[in-house]
Amino acid sequence: MMSLLVVDDEIIIADGLYQMLQETFQDELVVRRCYSFYEAQRILENNRIDILLTDIEMPDRTGLELHRWVSERWPMVRVIYLTGYSDFGYARQALQQQAMAYVLKSEGDQVIVKAVEGA
Repeated sequence: MMSLLVVDDEIIIADGLYQMLQETFQDELVVRRCYSFYEAQRILENNRIDILLTDIEMPDRTGLELHRWVSERWPMVRVIYLTGYSDFGYARQALQQQAMAYVLKSEGDQVIVKAVEGA
């Protein structure tokens, strides 16, 4: 079974995504969630993650930094960025780091589900 980690400093968003993805992919994915870069590091040090769904802009460190960090340990990880920013600079960096998708939070659950299915 594949595993997915949701990382978002907005607790309501992380919890909502966790719930939605658990229900949608209940027989296909083990879904975990956390609320910061450092929590994600702790989880990733002890668990293999196949898909990382991460916010870009977080108070402690960015999702871009998390992507670089996790790629050194799990080179086959598939990363989906979830953000409230339609900033071209972020999108460009995400593509340079070979992200699977760059999804705006305002695009809704179906876009996120499609991105996870693609990963």
